[in-house]
Amino acid sequence: MRFEGTWKLSMDYSYKHGDKLIRGHDVDHKNKIGVENLWTRLTVGLEHGLTDQLTLHGEMNYQLNEREEGVKNNYYQAHGFGDLVLGGRTWFLEPDLADWNFFVGLDTRFPTGDDDDRWKGQFKKSYILPGTGQWGLLPSAGFYKGLGDFALTGAVGGVFSLNKNDAGYESADVAHAALGASWVPFQLGPQQKTLIGTSLFATAIWIPENDTRDGVTVGNTGGEWYNIVPGVFFSPDGGNFTAYLSIPITAYATVHDLQCYEAYSVSFGVQYRF
Repeated sequence: MRFEGTWKLSMDYSYKHGDKLIRGHDVDHKNKIGVENLWTRLTVGLEHGLTDQLTLHGEMNYQLNEREEGVKNNYYQAHGFGDLVLGGRTWFLEPDLADWNFFVGLDTRFPTGDDDDRWKGQFKKSYILPGTGQWGLLPSAGFYKGLGDFALTGAVGGVFSLNKNDAGYESADVAHAALGASWVPFQLGPQQKTLIGTSLFATAIWIPENDTRDGVTVGNTGGEWYNIVPGVFFSPDGGNFTAYLSIPITAYATVHDLQCYEAYSVSFGVQYRF
């Protein structure tokens, strides 16, 4: 398969719902103070293959996020564009869907999204705001291995903030990893180009430090999250157009202080290579 000179357009919709509280690793299933978080995001991305091994890409998202604190009768809402991310990825070897390959990548986060300083001076919960207001670097590395109808993939990466936003808020650095496999048990239609497949990944996010605001630690930030992510995908034309659905399931989480627990999450997307 050749990628040089091709473009790929992708759109992904994700929804996350948290209505429980967690302190350390203990989840409060009764949640008597009535905290509820909703995160909704639509992401649009564009990728271009300069060569068979080097691609450039960018993405932007629009978010509608809400938080309600029932007992305190507090309600927060934030909506708008998230930060712009631009970057590239290079594969070490020529593309071969039946063999090993490895990549390294580097993205830059541009603080173009809606954040604290755009809310008429009013403080908003930083974790529901669409934009960070902070420059950032996002390095990554990973591998691919084809095994007939199966494929193994893995990646590690990080998110490193380079400054504080205009409200004095600075996000802690993040490390993340994913390892999993995909399987295409059905190839149907003319030339067997209709593909129906499934995937299963294990993902991890580590935030060992707390966020800060004007140099003061923000207590209810940071932690570790480990997810199992089953998914299904469909392509009618051999992989040029693909639709997919995944449902991350939290297997284990431990947080600093007291935080809202992500109880339900779903992601649906389409991508088209032309």
